[in-house]
Amino acid sequence: MTIAGVRAALTTAMTRCFGSERRSLYTLVAIGLFLYVIWVRALPMPLVLSSVDAVVGRVQFVVTGRDLGAIPVGGMRATAGGLGGRCVAGLLVPDVGAEVGYERQADGSLSVLLIRGGARFEFVDAQPAVRQSGGTEFIADRRCGEDLQPRRLPIWGRLRLGTEMRPSTGLGEAQSGMLLEGKLLVQARALTGWLSAFGPPTVYAAAEVVLPVGSRVEARHFDGRDATWWGSVEPHKDRPALTVQAATETRELALFRPLRPDADIVTVSTLTQVFTDPNIVRVQIFVGVVLALLGLAATLAPLVSREPRRDA
Repeated sequence: MTIAGVRAALTTAMTRCFGSERRSLYTLVAIGLFLYVIWVRALPMPLVLSSVDAVVGRVQFVVTGRDLGAIPVGGMRATAGGLGGRCVAGLLVPDVGAEVGYERQADGSLSVLLIRGGARFEFVDAQPAVRQSGGTEFIADRRCGEDLQPRRLPIWGRLRLGTEMRPSTGLGEAQSGMLLEGKLLVQARALTGWLSAFGPPTVYAAAEVVLPVGSRVEARHFDGRDATWWGSVEPHKDRPALTVQAATETRELALFRPLRPDADIVTVSTLTQVFTDPNIVRVQIFVGVVLALLGLAATLAPLVSREPRRDA
């Protein structure tokens, strides 16, 4: 069968179904647009990979991994527990569920706090490990060896970055854990599977948010559980504050600001996903080209099918 014969057969079939060749092509375009809308509505929300770079006065988190949450302690003096008043150097291993914190004092010295829960302190020498309970603080002391003080401290747990700004009580700072400045980079995992024509797994940048001073950032799953953060904390070079670099993988983040009871939700919307996800964009380009060709065919069909005039 020739190409002309195939075209004639398709034209006959489409005319019988829709009444005319042009109408049939427009109907196919409408069906394609309808299926496209259904496809967009069926897209799952992407998994968001967010990283934050911020300056705060205090950091607190609940440990979710025993070994990954181990904290190096050196050149510090313990304030309570079995190590009270002693210069110590070793590794503080908090229990899962324990709450720990890092803080810069007014004089710039660094402190590690075991706020709630228990922990095991392992010495660098052959001394037996000692159990510590909540309320213990390790404060950097030059007399304990300044060169032993940690330069970087780990984060592995449910982090609440910053605290909302509160009025000062006259007894000190307005809020020691206040977020002073920071940026939030939001990335998302590209859609994979049959909805994206089995595109390759990749990550794309979705948004960058400047964190307002005095705000608080939390990461939560849809079921209400706090997500796990990982990263590190370093003493700021020019301020009595801490530089935090942390990341988390969840579907949404909550940004709390002063004088606002409700949080602003930071997530990747369907609109952003449709126009930014490289795998989805590739599928849309293919569908757009097909629909454009069908529309062009619908426009040119009457001109092509018109019989040429015969001379009398």
